This record gives sequence, C-alpha cells and structure tokens, in this order.
Amino acid sequence: MTRKDLGGYIRFWRKKKGLTQLELAKKLQPKTTKEQISKIETGVANFRINYLFQIADALGCDISSFCPSMDGKRSENIILFQGTIEELEKRLLQKNI
Repeated sequence: MTRKDLGGYIRFWRKKKGLTQLELAKKLQPKTTKEQISKIETGVANFRINYLFQIADALGCDISSFCPSMDGKRSENIILFQGTIEELEKRLLQKNI
C-alpha cells in the first residue's frame, strides 16, 4: 500500500463522514491546515503514525478502515500493514509513549 492509496482511503472516509479538509484539520493535534490534509490525501505528505490514529479517531472509524478488503479476504499487503501498526502500538506501549 502506498501513501497515495492510504490517502485515498482517508479521503473516502472523510467525505463519507461529511467533513471538509478544514474540519478534519481542526480535529487533529497539533492542528493543521486543509492544505496539509490535501497533501496527506494525495500521498504527497509524510506523516507520523500517531497522526494516522488521530485521523481515524477524528473520522470515527478504526484504523483498519483505511485498508481495502478483497472479496471478504484481506490481501497480504493489508495484513502486513496491520501487522506493522500492531508492532508500532506494542513498541509505543512498552515505552509508555
């Protein structure tokens, strides 16, 4: 999964929830701009993993919502992506971050 793919799913959920880029930007900490949200959605911007969790929270969905499913089965790339997220969560918890 590329940043552009991930950004497309973020855009999909943002629109599904009826939020503008500016409204989403204001829900994040530190607050950001609609231009930055646009860069995230188009795959231009890099961002930290904690921002991805914040975006999911702001959109009222689980982080796994940003991963597509195919015929009810997750692709290897999606499983790898989720495994990476789970590993990062474990490391953050171990370090009390």
